[in-house]
Amino acid sequence: MNKLKPILAVIVILIVLGLLSFGGYMLWNLNEQSKLLQKQSIEQQAELKQIQSNFEKIGNQINEINDSGAKQSTEIKTSLTSIGKQTQEQGIEQSKALTLISSTTESLGQNIKQNQGNLGQIIQNLSEHKNVLSDTRIDICGRIADVKKWVEALAKTEADKYFMAGVQQWDEGDLNGAIEYFKQTVLLNNEFSGAYYNIALAYRGLGQTNQACDYAYQAGCSYLQQKNINKANRMIELLNTLDSKSDYINKIRNEMATNTPSKSP
Repeated sequence: MNKLKPILAVIVILIVLGLLSFGGYMLWNLNEQSKLLQKQSIEQQAELKQIQSNFEKIGNQINEINDSGAKQSTEIKTSLTSIGKQTQEQGIEQSKALTLISSTTESLGQNIKQNQGNLGQIIQNLSEHKNVLSDTRIDICGRIADVKKWVEALAKTEADKYFMAGVQQWDEGDLNGAIEYFKQTVLLNNEFSGAYYNIALAYRGLGQTNQACDYAYQAGCSYLQQKNINKANRMIELLNTLDSKSDYINKIRNEMATNTPSKSP
């Protein structure tokens, strides 16, 4: 029995050492698993944060889309309202125009009917007074001649007004304006030689030699028609200063020699 005690003691020691070694292994194993779980927990927390951040971005994008949609909806609504107002205003204007056209057409129709009645009455009166009209024809022709003379006198008076207006424009330095007034003068009175002469001088002042020669020739023709040889010679002198090779010079001289000036160009 005494011999067994040391052996039993060794066995007990070995068992205790084995238990201690197993316990140490188990503690190490638990520690490693705890570390692994802790690492996994940290990774999961990071993933959760990333997922939460993604959800926040998606939420912001959704809010932006909603804001943009609301803004576009408001703009579309405003545009539609504006288009509606414009359409309504155009409809009102068109309605007014149609009403005015209808009223004008009706008024024209009434005037035409009234004028037709008046024309019928006039024709009837002319038929009834045929003899009277025949007797007064000579008197009417005389009055027409008087009216023609009055119109010619009025035209000359108006021509004088345009001529004076041209002179005023000339004095103010507006040669183009003066030319327009002088041209109106000769339209009303084609015998106004001075107006042709002034147009020629104005074109000379603007440096437009061809036009100046044209109107100097017309002035010379006009003076010849009035038997004013001196002023016709002055137009020849003006043409010489403008263009000594101008064909108009010989034309005026030939017309002066025959005393039968041709028609002005």
